[in-house]
Amino acid sequence: MMKKTLRSSRLDYLKAAAAVLVVLGHALTYINNTASLEGFWKALESLIYAVHVPLFFAVAGNLCHRQPLGSFYKKKLLRIFVPFLTFTVLKLLYSVAFSGQALSAGLLKDAFIYGTYYWFCYAILLMFVLAPLMWKRGGEAVSVIILIICLVLQVVFTAKGPEGYGPFQVVQIVYCYPFFFAGYWFRQYMEKRGEKAVSGMSVKIPALIIGAAAVSVYLYIDMNGMDDRLFYFPCRTAASIALIAGAAALSGLIPEGVKTLSFLGGISLQIMLFDSLYKILLFKVAERIGWMHPAVSIPITVIDILLIAVTCILIRKLPYIRTLFGIY
Repeated sequence: MMKKTLRSSRLDYLKAAAAVLVVLGHALTYINNTASLEGFWKALESLIYAVHVPLFFAVAGNLCHRQPLGSFYKKKLLRIFVPFLTFTVLKLLYSVAFSGQALSAGLLKDAFIYGTYYWFCYAILLMFVLAPLMWKRGGEAVSVIILIICLVLQVVFTAKGPEGYGPFQVVQIVYCYPFFFAGYWFRQYMEKRGEKAVSGMSVKIPALIIGAAAVSVYLYIDMNGMDDRLFYFPCRTAASIALIAGAAALSGLIPEGVKTLSFLGGISLQIMLFDSLYKILLFKVAERIGWMHPAVSIPITVIDILLIAVTCILIRKLPYIRTLFGIY
């Protein structure tokens, strides 16, 4: 069934790209918190944040297809919720042991109920919970209604401001569902067009111009501190969709079967989960050296991903431990 949309290797490439961009984006944000980014680096951070998580959700939507509910939910719990619990415990231990935070009911509530450490796990799980609604008769209408509600709420939340993201990061669905929806419905579109449509995919000039315009408008808005305007999220969503489409087109230029990219795609969730643990250590070393220029984010990203890859390879050899980390 996968070959009727994007080839499976292309989906792995896209997941790998999303994970790498998450690590790079977090590195730039870390530097921005100590010394404000400007110029090229600020624009790069804005572009990364417009595409990294949206791309991950779009691929998740593309991979979501009709299947027995029991096995579907079991797989999602084992591969997303279990590692979420494992990494949350590790992050709590770090916070208590090294950051001086006292273990309290509030800290546990934030970590496990509100998912503040790893918000995207709860957000993607909630989308998968809703996904079977698309598979039933009339699912097209239901999914479009959810999409419209999310787009409207984006504007409402910009105007009034939500008080946090709510239990289980439920409000994050408002911001991320459009990308999950786009990935899912792209799959349906390509299945209807058939296999030949996939191999013949190309970027049309009008689409390229529209996409470039959407990204340019978003960059102008974001870099000029206009993220409190009502049009911010609609513009950002349009730019994200354009960047996702561009990433999908570029993935077609990479030959099939690049094992390194496929491997990184297979551990993309683990890369995003391990990142916050390794990043802290790497930046402490960078601070000791005294090199906190934005350019340091690139070697830190490379080293971070290498450490995570080695860690996942080692964990994969441990039958019971690997289940806790969602590695199979």
